[in-house]
Amino acid sequence: VAALEGMTNMKAFVLNSKLMVLGKTSAGINLLERSGIEATGTWEEVSTDLPTEADVQTLCQQDDNLYVSTSDGKILSSTDAKEWKVINPEYSTPLTLIEKTEDYFYALSEGKILRSSDAQTWEEEQLDSDPTFLPSINIRALSLKQRNGNNRIVLVGQREQDAVVWNKMWNESENETRAEWTYFPNSPDNTIPCPRLQHFNLLKYDNKCIAFGGSTSDNSRKALDALYISQDYGITWRPSTELHMPIQLEGIEGCITSTVDKNNFIWIITNAQVWRGRLNRLGFAQQ
Repeated sequence: VAALEGMTNMKAFVLNSKLMVLGKTSAGINLLERSGIEATGTWEEVSTDLPTEADVQTLCQQDDNLYVSTSDGKILSSTDAKEWKVINPEYSTPLTLIEKTEDYFYALSEGKILRSSDAQTWEEEQLDSDPTFLPSINIRALSLKQRNGNNRIVLVGQREQDAVVWNKMWNESENETRAEWTYFPNSPDNTIPCPRLQHFNLLKYDNKCIAFGGSTSDNSRKALDALYISQDYGITWRPSTELHMPIQLEGIEGCITSTVDKNNFIWIITNAQVWRGRLNRLGFAQQ
């Protein structure tokens, strides 16, 4: 896709059954829109008024609403990714949006996790461990509904030389505001922790967490060499033996973005290429 060439810091998402990509170019932030999520489609560059100080990696989607935070602490919302409006007053310190659930916004600010119902009044969340273990870069989060009905947020990011994982879990009988965040420390007996990858991607797929990205800083892992699966919400991560990365992508460096559509297709975008694939069994209705 020629329009993707030269685009950095990309973020893919599906909105109104269309695949979209926000990314930075020398001219600012661009928005590309694909005509659909079918096997064939055409790409078009469309205008967006998202300001250049927006951090597109903070993009959160809740139903048909999009939210993103800026480097100066504003939170913007949109229903089409084209027109954006500020929804919060100026906060005392910069905010980094990490997730939006049905009822609350979650953000990181000065080593704290904050929660707000309206993006205007914020409360500090409870942590079970030292806040110095919170991630500082490459922050990604997923909201999951477990088979037993519990709700969970999986927060993965990086600090210093490690990947770090936090979880927040609550159920129908427990108020979301009372659930504290739990840190999953890297321990010597866990030989398969979350890898610290460049251009880190985190997806929910087949009721599991999937991580992948560029090479590791010590080059022990090649870029896009595997899809790492966690079935325990972030404690252990194994290269999948069922879901395989296209072999043509292995070793390709550069910005990587991804998303999952309503038909259970994973879309991977890197090096101006667009790939999609899914597990065959997810293409059939359960009987």
